[in-house]
Amino acid sequence: MRKKIIIIAVIALILFLPIFVFANSEIASILKEKGVKGAIEYLSGRIDKISSEQENIKSIQCDILDNAITNAQLKGGIIDADIKTFEQLIEKINSSLASSPEEAKAMWQERLSEVQKMKGNFEEAKKRCQ
Repeated sequence: MRKKIIIIAVIALILFLPIFVFANSEIASILKEKGVKGAIEYLSGRIDKISSEQENIKSIQCDILDNAITNAQLKGGIIDADIKTFEQLIEKINSSLASSPEEAKAMWQERLSEVQKMKGNFEEAKKRCQ
Protein backbone atom coordinates (compact mmCIF):
# COMPACT_ATOMS: atom_id res chain seq x y z
CA MET A 1 0.00 0.00 0.00
CA ARG A 2 2.77 2.40 0.97
CA LYS A 3 4.61 1.52 -2.22
CA LYS A 4 1.55 2.41 -4.31
CA ILE A 5 1.26 5.79 -2.59
CA ILE A 6 4.92 6.55 -3.29
CA ILE A 7 4.53 5.55 -6.95
CA ILE A 8 1.42 7.71 -7.33
CA ALA A 9 3.20 10.64 -5.66
CA VAL A 10 6.19 10.32 -7.99
CA ILE A 11 3.94 10.13 -11.06
CA ALA A 12 1.95 13.16 -9.88
CA LEU A 13 5.18 15.06 -9.26
CA ILE A 14 6.48 14.22 -12.74
CA LEU A 15 3.20 15.25 -14.36
CA PHE A 16 2.35 18.38 -12.39
CA LEU A 17 5.72 19.90 -11.49
CA PRO A 18 6.33 21.28 -15.01
CA ILE A 19 2.87 22.84 -15.02
CA PHE A 20 3.45 24.41 -11.61
CA VAL A 21 6.91 25.69 -12.55
CA PHE A 22 5.69 27.09 -15.87
CA ALA A 23 2.73 28.82 -14.25
CA ASN A 24 4.95 30.30 -11.56
CA SER A 25 7.52 31.50 -14.09
CA GLU A 26 4.78 33.03 -16.26
CA ILE A 27 3.30 34.87 -13.28
CA ALA A 28 6.77 35.97 -12.14
CA SER A 29 7.51 37.25 -15.64
CA ILE A 30 4.23 39.17 -15.77
CA LEU A 31 4.84 40.64 -12.31
CA LYS A 32 8.33 41.71 -13.35
CA GLU A 33 7.11 43.22 -16.63
CA LYS A 34 3.90 44.92 -15.58
CA GLY A 35 4.00 45.12 -11.82
CA VAL A 36 1.29 43.86 -9.50
CA LYS A 37 -1.48 46.02 -10.92
CA GLY A 38 -0.60 45.15 -14.50
CA ALA A 39 -0.37 41.46 -13.65
CA ILE A 40 -3.80 41.53 -12.01
CA GLU A 41 -5.28 43.28 -15.05
CA TYR A 42 -3.58 40.83 -17.42
CA LEU A 43 -4.75 37.77 -15.49
CA SER A 44 -8.30 39.10 -15.12
CA GLY A 45 -8.37 39.69 -18.88
CA ARG A 46 -7.24 36.10 -19.46
CA ILE A 47 -9.95 34.83 -17.10
CA ASP A 48 -12.58 36.94 -18.93
CA LYS A 49 -11.40 35.54 -22.26
CA ILE A 50 -11.66 31.96 -20.98
CA SER A 51 -15.15 32.66 -19.62
CA SER A 52 -16.19 34.13 -22.96
CA GLU A 53 -14.84 31.13 -24.85
CA GLN A 54 -16.69 28.82 -22.47
CA GLU A 55 -19.95 30.66 -23.20
CA ASN A 56 -19.30 30.35 -26.94
CA ILE A 57 -18.77 26.60 -26.60
CA LYS A 58 -21.99 26.29 -24.62
CA SER A 59 -23.83 28.26 -27.31
CA ILE A 60 -22.48 26.00 -30.05
CA GLN A 61 -23.47 22.90 -28.08
CA CYS A 62 -26.99 24.26 -27.64
CA ASP A 63 -27.23 25.03 -31.36
CA ILE A 64 -26.25 21.44 -32.12
CA LEU A 65 -29.23 20.25 -30.07
CA ASP A 66 -31.49 21.70 -32.74
CA ASN A 67 -30.30 18.93 -35.08
CA ALA A 68 -30.69 16.13 -32.54
CA ILE A 69 -34.07 14.85 -33.78
CA THR A 70 -32.79 14.68 -37.36
CA ASN A 71 -29.77 12.67 -36.23
CA ALA A 72 -32.05 10.42 -34.19
CA GLN A 73 -34.24 9.83 -37.24
CA LEU A 74 -31.18 8.74 -39.19
CA LYS A 75 -30.14 6.35 -36.41
CA GLY A 76 -33.71 5.13 -36.02
CA GLY A 77 -34.14 4.42 -39.71
CA ILE A 78 -37.24 6.58 -40.01
CA ILE A 79 -36.97 9.92 -41.75
CA ASP A 80 -40.16 11.91 -41.56
CA ALA A 81 -40.43 15.71 -41.64
CA ASP A 82 -43.58 15.51 -39.51
CA ILE A 83 -41.67 13.97 -36.58
CA LYS A 84 -40.63 16.83 -34.32
CA THR A 85 -39.97 15.10 -30.97
CA PHE A 86 -38.20 12.04 -29.66
CA GLU A 87 -41.51 10.75 -28.32
CA GLN A 88 -43.02 10.80 -31.81
CA LEU A 89 -39.99 9.02 -33.24
CA ILE A 90 -40.01 6.37 -30.52
CA GLU A 91 -43.73 5.83 -31.10
CA LYS A 92 -43.10 5.38 -34.83
CA ILE A 93 -40.24 2.92 -34.21
CA ASN A 94 -42.40 0.97 -31.74
CA SER A 95 -45.11 0.79 -34.40
CA SER A 96 -42.60 -0.51 -36.96
CA LEU A 97 -41.30 -3.00 -34.40
CA ALA A 98 -44.78 -4.32 -33.69
CA SER A 99 -45.75 -4.66 -37.33
CA SER A 100 -42.48 -6.02 -38.71
CA PRO A 101 -41.77 -9.67 -39.50
CA GLU A 102 -39.92 -11.68 -36.86
CA GLU A 103 -36.56 -11.49 -38.68
CA ALA A 104 -36.67 -7.65 -38.65
CA LYS A 105 -37.65 -7.23 -34.98
CA ALA A 106 -34.05 -7.37 -33.72
CA MET A 107 -33.10 -4.56 -36.10
CA TRP A 108 -35.99 -2.37 -34.91
CA GLN A 109 -35.22 -3.15 -31.27
CA GLU A 110 -31.61 -2.08 -31.78
CA ARG A 111 -32.73 1.14 -33.44
CA LEU A 112 -35.21 1.80 -30.63
CA SER A 113 -32.49 1.33 -28.00
CA GLU A 114 -30.17 3.70 -29.85
CA VAL A 115 -32.84 6.40 -30.15
CA GLN A 116 -33.76 6.03 -26.46
CA LYS A 117 -30.09 6.55 -25.52
CA MET A 118 -29.98 9.61 -27.76
CA LYS A 119 -33.13 10.93 -26.09
CA GLY A 120 -31.51 10.58 -22.66
CA ASN A 121 -28.37 12.37 -23.84
CA PHE A 122 -30.50 15.07 -25.46
CA GLU A 123 -32.46 15.70 -22.27
CA GLU A 124 -29.27 15.96 -20.19
CA ALA A 125 -27.71 18.37 -22.68
CA LYS A 126 -30.90 20.42 -22.87
CA LYS A 127 -30.84 20.93 -19.09
CA ARG A 128 -27.34 22.39 -19.37
CA CYS A 129 -28.46 24.79 -22.11
CA GLN A 130 -31.30 26.32 -20.10
